[in-house]
Amino acid sequence: MRSSVELVEAKTGYTALHVACATQGVPKAIVEALVAAGADIHLTSEPNEWGETVGTPLSLAVRSGSLAVVELLMDAGADVAWCDENRYTLATLAGNRGDLDLLRLLVRAGAPLDEVSPWGESALSTLSRGGNFDGVAMLLEAGANPAPLEWSALHHAAALGTLDDMAKA
Repeated sequence: MRSSVELVEAKTGYTALHVACATQGVPKAIVEALVAAGADIHLTSEPNEWGETVGTPLSLAVRSGSLAVVELLMDAGADVAWCDENRYTLATLAGNRGDLDLLRLLVRAGAPLDEVSPWGESALSTLSRGGNFDGVAMLLEAGANPAPLEWSALHHAAALGTLDDMAKA
């Protein structure tokens, strides 16, 4: 039998920790209290009424954009190598948000950068599609594989280079 802190709401498949981490602007103290009470930071949400699982507390915190909660969960040992069944990673989720501070934190922690979903989405492609070329440059400097971008030399020069680079391309 699960403790009360681990009870799952049937409609969403979430525990209280999942709800807190998915809530934008949640006070860090609430997540700290749930973790201190024994909430499982590694627990993937159970299938909701539509049969979907949404992820771990860390993936939900990345989606909500809470840097403080992400740091807290990582300090508590949450897995930065999380990847869902569609090969979305924490870096892809942060890329979707365009949140470079969050992405920097994940890169420093060693989160995977090169997974590509069946729909061709990766951390790099989501940043590129959103015009966030500072984020693209950061991931490339961190060693991300540039292949998902499918850029020519001219694309690369236009996004990340100089006028001279563009002329050469």
